Amino acid sequence: MALYSTVCRRILFAGPLAYECHNPAEQQSILVGQLRGYLDELREIDGTIIGTVDGGPCNDQVFESDEKNNYGPYETEEAFNEGIAAAMRTFSGGIFTEMVVDMVKALPKHNIVLTHGDIAPRNIIVRDGKIVAILDWELSGFYPEYWEYVKALYLPSWDTGWIQERAVDKVMKPFHLEHAVMRQVRDVFM
Repeated sequence: MALYSTVCRRILFAGPLAYECHNPAEQQSILVGQLRGYLDELREIDGTIIGTVDGGPCNDQVFESDEKNNYGPYETEEAFNEGIAAAMRTFSGGIFTEMVVDMVKALPKHNIVLTHGDIAPRNIIVRDGKIVAILDWELSGFYPEYWEYVKALYLPSWDTGWIQERAVDKVMKPFHLEHAVMRQVRDVFM
């Protein structure tokens, strides 16, 4: 018996192998529920710092513009927001950056939770209609609870089923305000 394995996007979000599912809508619902359960389990693991799982500095694209400085670990979300502001200022100064810094500093407080940091179909392996692995944990760490949502939508391919079918909103709690602010942060780095 051959084992069937594929990247999640091919079955879950109407990719080229969707026809292999007897009922693609039912299969999507099962996989979305399973992924949501896994992410909910991660959210139950609280962090005492904001940074990598081993207590190191934040490992994320937001902080890659400055190789001279380590960003974190941070004791508070306020300090984390200051780190984001410092990274933006290092990359690009000016009034737009300062306006975005104000937005970041105005974000409400969040719980700090274990975060994968790169949830996307390319990192989800499905076999026999079930998720069997979540790959690519290099960006994982303890971050404000909105981080997973924002990072799943940080640089999306807007024409994929993952985005078109609003899968991110189905597998995790949406943080629309934080997403809007972090899109502005991303624009500072573009």
